[in-house]
Amino acid sequence: MVSGAMWAVANIGFIVAITALKNAVAYPIVNVLPGVVTSLWSLFLFREIQGMKNYIYLGIGMLIRILAAVFSGLSA
Repeated sequence: MVSGAMWAVANIGFIVAITALKNAVAYPIVNVLPGVVTSLWSLFLFREIQGMKNYIYLGIGMLIRILAAVFSGLSA
């Protein structure tokens, strides 16, 4: 039930983002940020990622994803 409610809120946010932004801006942002949130859950809650090398890879990957979302948002 909680997962379904979270999914519904996310879909409402997606619809609001599409109406407020252009499609070319909203779609990349909506596709990037769930992966970042999933990575944070994996890192802090489930402790699936361990080792300094993996932390560095994760940090670089998340930085690239967040920069892509920011640059996409600024392109509007």
